[in-house]
Amino acid sequence: PRCPPEPMRCLPPHRAVEVLGRSKLTLLRYANAGHLTPGVHFFRGPYKNSPITWDVERCQQRFAELARMPAMKLSPQ
Repeated sequence: PRCPPEPMRCLPPHRAVEVLGRSKLTLLRYANAGHLTPGVHFFRGPYKNSPITWDVERCQQRFAELARMPAMKLSPQ
């Protein structure tokens, strides 16, 4: 899947971190944890070493959703 053609929506990593205010490593952690979905929040290029393109609008929406989620409580052991 490719990023929607709207301008300023999908950005390369160096621009996405500026707009989203999160580091590249943090974005990758969210993706690896399943909080951001491939083909929705980010798009991989055709090759293994291609940069990931980030849909900043959808990422911002997802971060807002995550901020509203209650924190998980750990049960005492």
